[in-house]
Amino acid sequence: MCGGNHSHDHDHGHGHHHHGNDFTDYKDAVKAYRESFASKEDVMAHAPDPAVRDMVKYMDEQGVESCFDRFDKQKPHCTFGLAGVCCRICSLGPCKITKRSPRGTCGADADLIVARNMVRSAAGGVAGHGARAREVMLTLKKASAGNVDLPIIGKDKVLGVAAAYGLETEGKTVEALAGEIADILLEDMSRTVPGPHKTLKAIAPPERQKVWEELGLIPTSSYHEVFEPCTRPRWAHRGIGARPWISSFGWA
Repeated sequence: MCGGNHSHDHDHGHGHHHHGNDFTDYKDAVKAYRESFASKEDVMAHAPDPAVRDMVKYMDEQGVESCFDRFDKQKPHCTFGLAGVCCRICSLGPCKITKRSPRGTCGADADLIVARNMVRSAAGGVAGHGARAREVMLTLKKASAGNVDLPIIGKDKVLGVAAAYGLETEGKTVEALAGEIADILLEDMSRTVPGPHKTLKAIAPPERQKVWEELGLIPTSSYHEVFEPCTRPRWAHRGIGARPWISSFGWA
């Protein structure tokens, strides 16, 4: 048993940390931000293009709901969502950060939750743009092989890109070079084994590439960089949050 003078300054030997309540109140900032949201009336009063006002008025007359109507119906918007401190990644949530509960079930604090939400949002953007880019690349590849009835125009552009990639152009048709370019783009998009990113090598400034290499930020491929924030265990999976011991012992 411990006496009244027992100190808790010693090492318990189990390797975990005790966390204080490091909550930062964000509600006032969110409130001020929320009050800045325009209403439908604001749009009608201040839209610089009269065509917008005419269209919204006409939609009202026809009983057609617009995005401005739906936005107003969402008010007041969720404080936790606006602050970015709501996490619904795993089935143990959703978790929200408050003064009473400064960490989620997995142990993630507000900073980690915001960072996780942000990187996953960025990954979604990469996936969206990448999906469309992939269709363009595949179409270019099929056009170069004559599998679709689309001409490849812009010979100078094809030659310029081929030169940037260091491709041999002598004696090759525009179609053949376009096919090689499409293959490089598709490889850079879908590479699974880390290797040289040919497109970055071709277009990024050398000094910037040097910084990326020193920081270990050279991407493997678009696909891989989307996979990482969405599936990497310490970022997204149930019960694994800010620190590795949390998943084993539930300490936060």
